[in-house]
Amino acid sequence: MKQIFLFIFVNVKRNIADMRNSESIPRTFMQDPVFRRLGDVARYGALSDKEKKAYKESLKVYRDNYAIMETERTEGRAEGLAEGLAKGLAKGRTESKLHIARAMLSDGMNPDVISKYTGLSLADISNL
Repeated sequence: MKQIFLFIFVNVKRNIADMRNSESIPRTFMQDPVFRRLGDVARYGALSDKEKKAYKESLKVYRDNYAIMETERTEGRAEGLAEGLAKGLAKGRTESKLHIARAMLSDGMNPDVISKYTGLSLADISNL
């Protein structure tokens, strides 16, 4: 295994100038992530100082935008969960009140008393 890496290192070092053009690298090598990264490094090394600066700036902008999007996505997800939980709790409370009101009605309690203790309107109670 060490011999393979040594062979690759020596050939890369010897042919780094040719590697800046990805067409000179055999297609089978370029399918391997290590060689794709190596090709990227070689192409970056071929850039002028001005091009390197522009490239670094574009990476910074990309990373900043990505971080902003991830933050927004995380906050949006948390907001959605909180909203869904609030709606679910409200629905559960309403269903509980209706269940209690039905039980009170079946026991023959006055709708005014049921309304007082459940917070339901008389119209809601009469629809039960």
